[in-house]
Amino acid sequence: MKVSAAEWFESIMKMCKVMESLGWTYTAEGPASAEKISEFEKETGCQIPDEYKEWLGLTASLTIDDCDFSLYMPEEAGENEEGFRMIAVGSVSAREYFINADSGKMFVYDDLMQKTEEFDSLDDMITDMYARIEMYADEDFGDEWQEAYDEMFPEE
Repeated sequence: MKVSAAEWFESIMKMCKVMESLGWTYTAEGPASAEKISEFEKETGCQIPDEYKEWLGLTASLTIDDCDFSLYMPEEAGENEEGFRMIAVGSVSAREYFINADSGKMFVYDDLMQKTEEFDSLDDMITDMYARIEMYADEDFGDEWQEAYDEMFPEE
């Protein structure tokens, strides 16, 4: 079942609260305005996918410092080796997340593996990112983060 940008935002913010209680830090900005998004599209000729616009309507930038996670207002990132214009939108450690400026497709480039993977949706992209947040939480805190999550959000 596809998860909406709003549902992902809520899940990630819950994770941020738990991780903050264990010592990690995060920053969440307010929403990006429709005008700012439209201005970016006009300046770059890039059509931001509607589902990413939905995310930006929740936060212009969300960063979890301790696992190098970020999802942010798009920025031009040049061309890849195939000549596609890339728009950077986020990262987790050595994985950089982009939108193809010409097709609107979302993808990740893994610097360690030296490979690119395309996503069918924002849901798929954030699923990939969230799994990495959990991996880093496991490395730093073991089961403690899951126990803290269950204490803070017992209804889940």
